Amino acid sequence: MNQSPLSQKQLLQALQLDAFNEMQQTMHAACAKHSSLMLIAPTGSGKTLGFLVPLLASINPELKAVQCLILTPSRELAMQIFEVWKQMKTPYKATVCYGGHSFDQEVNKFKEPPYLLIGTPGRVLDHIQKESFVTTSIQTLILDEMDKLLSLGFEDEMQSIVFSLPALQQRVLVSATNIATLPPFIDMDAVQLIDFTHLAKEGGAFQLHQVACEAKDKLSSLYKLLVQLPAKPSIIFANHRASIDRIADYLKEQGIAAIAFHGGMEQKERDIAMAKFTNGSAPYLIASDLAARGLDIEAIHQIVHYQMPIDEATFVHRNGRTARMFASGDAYILVGPEETLPAFIDSSISNFEFKKHSPKETAIAYTTLLIEGGKKDKISKGDIAGFLMQKGNLKKEEIGLIIVKDIYSFVAIQSDKIYEAFTLLMHQKLKTKKCYIKII
Repeated sequence: MNQSPLSQKQLLQALQLDAFNEMQQTMHAACAKHSSLMLIAPTGSGKTLGFLVPLLASINPELKAVQCLILTPSRELAMQIFEVWKQMKTPYKATVCYGGHSFDQEVNKFKEPPYLLIGTPGRVLDHIQKESFVTTSIQTLILDEMDKLLSLGFEDEMQSIVFSLPALQQRVLVSATNIATLPPFIDMDAVQLIDFTHLAKEGGAFQLHQVACEAKDKLSSLYKLLVQLPAKPSIIFANHRASIDRIADYLKEQGIAAIAFHGGMEQKERDIAMAKFTNGSAPYLIASDLAARGLDIEAIHQIVHYQMPIDEATFVHRNGRTARMFASGDAYILVGPEETLPAFIDSSISNFEFKKHSPKETAIAYTTLLIEGGKKDKISKGDIAGFLMQKGNLKKEEIGLIIVKDIYSFVAIQSDKIYEAFTLLMHQKLKTKKCYIKII
């Protein structure tokens, strides 16, 4: 085991934390002692730092090859882990690989091999089979959201990957729920269990409510519910892509600023959805359970189960979007006339009482501007802010959250100012580059 290149003080400073929590400290110590570990802890407890920090001591800086591999069930979770790694300000390069992204661009990144590879099983296996990188130096394997990896059917891909790692010395499984049976290829002999499921009970105040729907089609009941709830960021969960698109379209027709998010969307569409949800221009996210897993979304106060969760683990993860560690939140379960609550949901939960219908103000303070330019064009948040103020005649307080991706960026602008600003900006150059801009 090598010495970490960063002290604990440096890491905490980079992460803007006062200290690592008990679960993270326990995990850091266990990774130094055990070759097989399973961490079980609720959503929002900080599991990512629990397994990322120990990687620093396992990397050999003299060996220019992939040494650590993290597999995740979704590209969003892979990107979230990558962003946390960047926040740690380590001297070690990391790369992310996932479907829907240019394979050739990913191959180019392996010309100077990263120390850490984060990716989805299918794409990582593609790279292994095409020999994009050498697997003989990988000593640490982390399977994040292991229960979801199994439920989504990635077992064959994971097995093929594991069998291609001849030098593997440490395996770490991470999950928010317990896994009754592990597949044989995991080979977790003498596994060290790090169980922090009790943290879920120590979280903030969390309230469940069941909402009786008069019709089998719950759309009108959903609308009635949303106009009576506080106007806060909310995720509405459905099980099928067609249902998600239908719900989003219906709510938009009713004047509710909603946006769909599911695995059938192109990556750019998903980035747009998350940008609009994060910056407040579309505070209602209609999502598949993909959003319950890999997305690090803060300040979610309300969850709506439009369709029943398929199992208890899904229910736990959905609710984990709100009432994250030591926060509070509410979850609303829409129950149709022919439906009953699943056995894993307490039937004695409170009933939501509809008040006499009184529509609330649905105007949204911010609207999003898409700019076709990003990190690959060496465009920063500061560049965009300056562009908006100097060329768009906007004041600093009229500009909201700025998100810069690789080839495009998103900016929240006060809704009553965006059209005037758009007119001024549409023919201007941003850092000598003529960028296509669009109100979305």
